[in-house]
Amino acid sequence: MKSIFIFVIIFFCALTLTTDTVQAGLLFNRFYYGSWDKLEYGRHLQQTSDGGYAVITNGYYIDYMGNMQRVLMLMKTNSNGSLSWSKSISIYGYHAEAQTVRQTADNGYICACRAVEYFSSEMRPYLLKFDFEGNSTSSATMTEKIYTYAFNCVQTTPDDGYIISSTVDVNSHYDAYLTKTNSLMSQTWTMTFGKTTRNEGAYWVEKTLDGGYILVGTTDVDMTSDANALLIRTDSAGNEIWTTEIGSSDPEMLNCVSANTDGTFTAAGYRLTEDANEVYYVIKLDSDGDEIWSETFGGSDTDIAYSVVQAWDGGYAVGGFSKSTENPAGDSYIVKLDPNGNLIWDFNYRNSYEQSTYFVIENADHALIGTGYDKEYQNGEVWLYGFVEESIVNLNDPNGGEQLLKSEKTMIEWDSEGPLDQIYIYYSTSGSSGAWIAVTPQNVGNTGSYEWTIPSADSDTCYVMIQDPVFFYGDVSDAAFSIYTCPLATDLTGDCIIDFKDIAALASQWLQCQRRDGLCPPD
Repeated sequence: MKSIFIFVIIFFCALTLTTDTVQAGLLFNRFYYGSWDKLEYGRHLQQTSDGGYAVITNGYYIDYMGNMQRVLMLMKTNSNGSLSWSKSISIYGYHAEAQTVRQTADNGYICACRAVEYFSSEMRPYLLKFDFEGNSTSSATMTEKIYTYAFNCVQTTPDDGYIISSTVDVNSHYDAYLTKTNSLMSQTWTMTFGKTTRNEGAYWVEKTLDGGYILVGTTDVDMTSDANALLIRTDSAGNEIWTTEIGSSDPEMLNCVSANTDGTFTAAGYRLTEDANEVYYVIKLDSDGDEIWSETFGGSDTDIAYSVVQAWDGGYAVGGFSKSTENPAGDSYIVKLDPNGNLIWDFNYRNSYEQSTYFVIENADHALIGTGYDKEYQNGEVWLYGFVEESIVNLNDPNGGEQLLKSEKTMIEWDSEGPLDQIYIYYSTSGSSGAWIAVTPQNVGNTGSYEWTIPSADSDTCYVMIQDPVFFYGDVSDAAFSIYTCPLATDLTGDCIIDFKDIAALASQWLQCQRRDGLCPPD
């Protein structure tokens, strides 16, 4: 890799938010367009250290000579998807197409692109470094030519350097390519993987638990009948540990891989079927590269998975594009799988315009955040959305019929399904439709139980309610329970203790009854 002087033109492009709607399960739903002739799509995103998101996008404009000039844009949002800032970059002499973005140790950003030279039309892997405000600070390019449709993926490494995957033209055929750089983007080492008789491609790289890397792609970038899913695992120096080719008689390609918490790997892409339709193709491998399971989804038309992420429950969320839905233009399509690859649910945000998800992540609160495009406005908008799975919360105790004594302690118990870290707890002493009083602290950990100090009340119409704090799904006691002050008729002082104070009170009542009408307290 060589560092070169590039004149970078930065546009301070004012983005406009055109839609912000919320529906059940949807945290935010935002569409952005700029002042270019076309703002095409959000390609990749990452949650940032402040809880917001960095999104890398692509678009183009028509220059004064009528030529199309491709540009990329780095967007920064807050945790609700509201735009904090955006910076548009055009690299002089190149058409730049952004592929991935990562936050760096200095709170800046690194972006991997493919850069197409204006006159030769040659593509090269290209890195751009930004500061924390999105200002471009440095750049580097590789001398190697890359395949036209190669995705260049960048990851940060523990030494503050970078690891990049790409598909490179080597002596008239294509190989999978893995490059390590230092923090200044100077090349440390490069490894190639492939055979001279084939055109292998690497579209994604992920760090493994042992400090190595896993690449995914295909054994044939032209997607002939011999193309199989390709997975290559290396150590931290790029040395091959194993290579696995998985597939069928139909061509397969992998676009993304998740390095799972148990050391396994889950990858997603597509399979080209006999009737020329693409289907979602998802496979899981063990740490030695042996297949655990593989599944396909869709199939009546074009269905391509672009990204996969391991979810909070050990399952997987897979995002991409589908024309097998009711929208003939195509929809963004997300499927949720359990750890064994079984479909739990699928989700597509439908309208009459073409939409796609290019990348989806799970944030720190277990919500799914996606980016892609929507073609409703000005022939293309960057789309950023977030949603959570519907949570199920069941109250087990108190659930009706209990008799609880004030100031005592009892356990409120529940069970739940869904990505809940905390819940809200309320109680009412005036029926299930009465005033609800928050238990202190209101927002407690979702541990399944909470020790509650029973309040002072005399009521036979008491209820407890628990809720999901995001969308307020919840449960209420099935029937009323009672809270009473004291069970003892001879507790004349009301402190639920029989002592000399109660004897004195009883004696006083007896003496008073002797002086009046003989209406004495019971024995």
